[in-house]
Amino acid sequence: MLNIDLTASKIVWVLAALLICYTVYWIIRSLKDPYYPSTIRNILAMLRTAAILIFIIIFLDIKITHIIDRQVEPEIAFCWDLSQSMSSPGNDDFSVTDLLRSSSFRAMDRQTRVSHVADMLDPKIYTEQQLRTIPINEAISDNSKLLRWAEKQARFQELVLISDGRSYMGESLESIRLSKDLTVHTIGVGRVAETELPSLRSIRFPDHVLQGDSIALSWSLENPSDDNMRTELILMKDEEEVYRQEIEIPAQRMKAFDHTFSPSNKGVSNWTWLIGENGEKTEIGSENLYVHPSAIRIVIHADPPDQDIAMISTVLSRLEHIDIYKDTEWKISFPNEKPDLLIQTWHPDTQVKIFQDIPSILFYRDSKDNYITSGELLVVGLQPYLYIDTNPITNSRYWKALPPIQIANYQGDGITIMETNQGRPVVLENKKEQNLIINASGLWRWNLAGFEKDWDGIYIHLIEGMVNEQIRRAGKSYLALDEEIYSSFAYQPINLRVEQYNRELLDLDETTLRVTLMDSSFEEIHHKELGARSDNITSFILKEAGEYYAKAELFTHGVLLESDTAKILVEENNMEFSQKGSDLGLLKQLAERHGGSYCHINDLDSLQYKISTDKHWEQVNRVFIARRSYLLFILMFLLLCADWVIRKRNGGM
Repeated sequence: MLNIDLTASKIVWVLAALLICYTVYWIIRSLKDPYYPSTIRNILAMLRTAAILIFIIIFLDIKITHIIDRQVEPEIAFCWDLSQSMSSPGNDDFSVTDLLRSSSFRAMDRQTRVSHVADMLDPKIYTEQQLRTIPINEAISDNSKLLRWAEKQARFQELVLISDGRSYMGESLESIRLSKDLTVHTIGVGRVAETELPSLRSIRFPDHVLQGDSIALSWSLENPSDDNMRTELILMKDEEEVYRQEIEIPAQRMKAFDHTFSPSNKGVSNWTWLIGENGEKTEIGSENLYVHPSAIRIVIHADPPDQDIAMISTVLSRLEHIDIYKDTEWKISFPNEKPDLLIQTWHPDTQVKIFQDIPSILFYRDSKDNYITSGELLVVGLQPYLYIDTNPITNSRYWKALPPIQIANYQGDGITIMETNQGRPVVLENKKEQNLIINASGLWRWNLAGFEKDWDGIYIHLIEGMVNEQIRRAGKSYLALDEEIYSSFAYQPINLRVEQYNRELLDLDETTLRVTLMDSSFEEIHHKELGARSDNITSFILKEAGEYYAKAELFTHGVLLESDTAKILVEENNMEFSQKGSDLGLLKQLAERHGGSYCHINDLDSLQYKISTDKHWEQVNRVFIARRSYLLFILMFLLLCADWVIRKRNGGM
């Protein structure tokens, strides 16, 4: 079928008609010109007529379309995974040349039109000869990019993916969905990998477990493989099974677990995590737990006697699970042991700690009696023992309303947590020495003067909170990242867990948790906002090796409560070698999802009969556009040159 389209505008047609009229007139005059012989006149007239007709065709931009129907073989794209893992030991000595030479492939090549798609960074079509020369050493694996590129060509009826199923970049083979009209077959290379065990992380027992206390235990399991993991988790306490559960963890993700166990007897118990498969148990980690006697044992010492120490002794003696001892009583009852906590008056030169290397609350006493009246108290760090109200602004007002106390002139080590409006520290923390230092005298008045005041109970909250901070929290107030240093590889997910504490003190509706990823210069790369109502697990993927940092920050009412920073060490991508074996099951799923078939490379003959070889009718369009035809321009030029030569040879101009 032949179609002629006249695309020029009406004005162009009018100009062309005028040109034709003038051409007819000019040709008639040329034929009557007696200067040239009759034969020469006729030749010149024909040359000029042909040249002008070609010019008019170009001028009118005539388009001619020739449509024919013909039978053609189906087009098939072979998508080649040429990553380094394809040549690793266990992949049956995979060779591109051997597959291309196989009788099965040659048969498919004769009955179809085969194109070869390779290069996962920048997919393109290669000839068979080019494909044979490409080394199998691509440093990354992204099978989805090959499939998507072939899909966009919109001319392939079927795709054949040759891979070991280890594709860790881009869309996963498990989730990719191609056009419903596209059939995908897969050829598996290698042997099935051995099942990887989950990694045990973030084991968190209560910091100070007493005999009779329930044990709130949390932990995390990380799935390092590319496959979803479904298995049975077993937890043993010594020889007793205390926990068993079927679990499922997504590929390369981490899952948190929490469970409360019944109280344990005093002493050390060993907790062991195991994975149960086919009746066999495999240990993945263990941790020891020490259960203290049924009370927190606190030694109180003041020399000379001190009213602040006396008031603390009175307040703590009313609490359950706390036993108070004077230093002399302790040495008689437990001559070779240390208490859980020491509370004493202290001066680094004249009144040293009576027990070393244990958590302590120390009331600094200035031997030179260098005290000043406090005035307003300013909270610098919102530790739980200073956090009375869920709103930080209201909280600060309570501390400013307290009766004045006497502040000493302490010049030693420690981080200031509370200070006076003149800048003198009131409460300091020295985490290295496990000391909480109170640089003041007269706090006992807060307990007596609080009756029917808004701040009634603030003293008891302070003392109980300090004891809890020193005994149970081990320096953690509100949050902590579960590792100090994370290690990973480029393009591999880095899973972080943010552990949270003392949530009951916070207004969770006004609390936000942010995790920020930073480079080695602490410049922000990316951040995520997470929920603050539970421990959070999040992940980042870094594409370049180097040193990075992660920072978790907890905000309440717009005020930063606490932050924690951890280092991230990322090595060059090695996933082509670290991922052992092949994921042939994933290739089967991909083929079944797209109406295709799976075969192993050693059984290539079976695929030959699954690929459609039926020819189909196809319309072929051949389009001729006059304005874009170089041949017409060249022909018109040659006609004009011939006209000029003939005129010159016959004495014309």
